[in-house]
Amino acid sequence: MPQKARRYGRSRGLPAFAAQSLYHRVVAQSSKPPPSASESLVTVRARILQALRDSPLTAREISQRASVPERDVAEHLRHIEHSLAHGDERLQTLAAHCVPCGFVFEARERHKRPSRCPRCKSERISPPRFQLER
Repeated sequence: MPQKARRYGRSRGLPAFAAQSLYHRVVAQSSKPPPSASESLVTVRARILQALRDSPLTAREISQRASVPERDVAEHLRHIEHSLAHGDERLQTLAAHCVPCGFVFEARERHKRPSRCPRCKSERISPPRFQLER
């Protein structure tokens, strides 16, 4: 009679001890702690809005304060900007600039950091900062 495949790994051809360690490595990979009770009751965009009311922040600072991935912040800011259009607050963007030559990216509507300077081709670009204004 053939042996039954174990829950983790036997169907993949791994020995049982290797499959269990693989399972524990995958489970232990979650880099962020689970959200606290107060964070889970408030939406991500509400946490971002609260962080922006305090002071001008970069996308990295917003992601750390609101517990969201940095790559998702630009999309959230786009939605926040759209929803604020109906109220009395506005999302103000403090433009990114090139560190070596000082070129300022003023006419940029995207909320992501530019990849390089059009004048000197440097990739040392300071990130844009965002804040709420009334």
